[in-house]
Amino acid sequence: MQDDRRALTSSQRVLTFQDNHAREIACMTQPIYKSLTAILRDVFDDDAIVATPDLNAQRVNGWDSLGNVRLFLEIERRFSIRFSTPEIASLKDVGQLVTMIEKKCSTVTQ
Repeated sequence: MQDDRRALTSSQRVLTFQDNHAREIACMTQPIYKSLTAILRDVFDDDAIVATPDLNAQRVNGWDSLGNVRLFLEIERRFSIRFSTPEIASLKDVGQLVTMIEKKCSTVTQ
């Protein structure tokens, strides 16, 4: 690992630090809900959506299979994390999604 760090240029090290710092901030619970609200509003084009623990696909117009793909692509991009298909399929509501994002973020930042 030490050799990998030395191989990075100074601009790559700064970007890596900035990416990790942004991920740490984004992965705190309140910012997760705030970020998810913005993501949901953007993906589903509805400014009335608010991410709450009990929010689910049945309560959002357009949250169908294609909407789900668009949603998770944007979540992965914003939080710099990845989800497997079984992980996505296991989620029942936004509360479970936030818990999974927190776990993935803590794994990435350690």
